[in-house]
Amino acid sequence: MMVLLWLLLLLYGIILIWVVSGVDRNQATRDDGQSDPEVAVIVAVQNERNQIPFCLQALANQDYSRYHVLIVDDHSTDGTGAWIQEFIKDRPNWRLLSAAPPQPWKSSKKAALQAAIEQAHGEWLLLTDADCSPPPTWIRTMASRFQAQTSLVAGFSPQTCPCASWWRGFLMADSLAAAVVAAGTIGHGIGITGSGRNLAYRRSAWQRMEGFSHLPDSLSGDDDFIIQRLSRSGGLHYCLSADSVVPAQGPRNWREFLKQKKRHLSAGAHYPLPVQAVYSVYHLLNTALWVGFFSGILFTPRLILPFGLKVLLDGLVLLSIARPLQQNLPLVGFLAWQPLFLLYHAWMACHGWQPPATWR
Repeated sequence: MMVLLWLLLLLYGIILIWVVSGVDRNQATRDDGQSDPEVAVIVAVQNERNQIPFCLQALANQDYSRYHVLIVDDHSTDGTGAWIQEFIKDRPNWRLLSAAPPQPWKSSKKAALQAAIEQAHGEWLLLTDADCSPPPTWIRTMASRFQAQTSLVAGFSPQTCPCASWWRGFLMADSLAAAVVAAGTIGHGIGITGSGRNLAYRRSAWQRMEGFSHLPDSLSGDDDFIIQRLSRSGGLHYCLSADSVVPAQGPRNWREFLKQKKRHLSAGAHYPLPVQAVYSVYHLLNTALWVGFFSGILFTPRLILPFGLKVLLDGLVLLSIARPLQQNLPLVGFLAWQPLFLLYHAWMACHGWQPPATWR
């Protein structure tokens, strides 16, 4: 069994090393002397009265001059629209739109985003969510990655919350793990995933792929499917600057986290089959190494060694992206993430990857 565990660890390490080897690729910035492009910032909101003030104030504080903001109210019933209207009344470059019925997709967010994209002017679209607080340097830093051949720029958006420190650490570890996959695969030219909380792409590229009409009709994953579609023609970058990091309000407890993951991970059923296969192999290897850990506890301690090296490798992988982004990876949160990562993916597998009823 020991030989088998070492072989599984080798395969596990090969997958991680391949992903990490793509993290720092395609990091070029725009040539000096080029004028700043016009950027349309798009935010889709639905019943976000408690969160939207922080997001819009953050957008108002940007140190970039050539941008306008389009906010789409997706049928809010909590007064969100009225508050936004009051906030933007003296801002001529800000507009509040409505996502008009009928809704042609399972997720009404697609219709909300499409309403904004059709009203945007300029070539570059920069998306975030109502529960995010972009730093003042966000637009400028993302725009610095817009080159002539660039079609999409993805950025990091860690989740956080005013909860116990171990839970915040767990959310950071989980966010960094997703970012490694996003940055690594984009660096290798085969983008798979990213976060719609911090994502920019060309309006012309979105139009060439005929918007959302030819993407999988799922409740979540629009950001992933756009990345996958645009990666076919190249020109994708992942921004590793700390000045582009967009913190987001994350789930406060395990119940909220699982509800969110149900929505996010349900998109995986529409991924290309080779991508699904690699994800499956990775999770099987991770599970097998955990089996080795428990076998070592029950039978012989030496079986624990491959698992210990797996944990060390995981930590080095997360640190490889945490450092350029200037993010802290708390040890307690990382150690909590180790079993919880396995458990929530096992829970999702047992529940058939079924999404909840709405995108919020």
